[in-house]
Amino acid sequence: MGNDRGNYFFIIFFNLFLKPLRNNIEAFLAFTIKNITIFRRKYSRFGERKSFIDMTQHSILSKESAQEKLHRMALEIAENIGEGEGGLILIGIEKNGVAIAEKIKAFLIKYYRENVEVLSLSLNKDFPEDILLNKVMDLNDKNIVLIDDVSNSGKTLLYALKPLLEYHPKRIQTLVMIERMHKLFPIKPDYVGLSLATTSQDHIHVIIENGDLVGVTFE
Repeated sequence: MGNDRGNYFFIIFFNLFLKPLRNNIEAFLAFTIKNITIFRRKYSRFGERKSFIDMTQHSILSKESAQEKLHRMALEIAENIGEGEGGLILIGIEKNGVAIAEKIKAFLIKYYRENVEVLSLSLNKDFPEDILLNKVMDLNDKNIVLIDDVSNSGKTLLYALKPLLEYHPKRIQTLVMIERMHKLFPIKPDYVGLSLATTSQDHIHVIIENGDLVGVTFE
């Protein structure tokens, strides 16, 4: 009789407390194992795992986010510079500025029916004495967008305007992927991918691979 009563209470205790607890533990373990498996499949190779760590610690913009910002700036240009105004000249400051100009053109021609031409401009960013365009052409009455990857003090963009002011363009606007808040020269970009409040010790890197903008990082 005593054994039957003990078994009866054990069954009640098991059904009320131990069984739900066991089910919860099993569900938790199954969930954990499933997610560990997914993570290991996704980042199983060393290179992918390293890339994941770099992205979480140093990335400002992924490739997808950077492309979205380029697309958005191209739309803004198309809206601001109307058709029937004689086409558009994108001038990229070597080297990253040229790659960005080419990407802007690729997005822009979907919405802007006038001619879009890309030129490159070279200068020493530390001591901008010789400032050269890769092609001699008449810039009078032209719509020009001057393009660089990062605007820090504004010095590079200001000096890059020098050869353009030998002509009489219809308008000159400026575009940068990243704008930093350390202005020393009177330049305010018209089109900005992303504005960042950084310290002077921070280093921003716009990463171009095979002519494609693949991300922006800092250190």
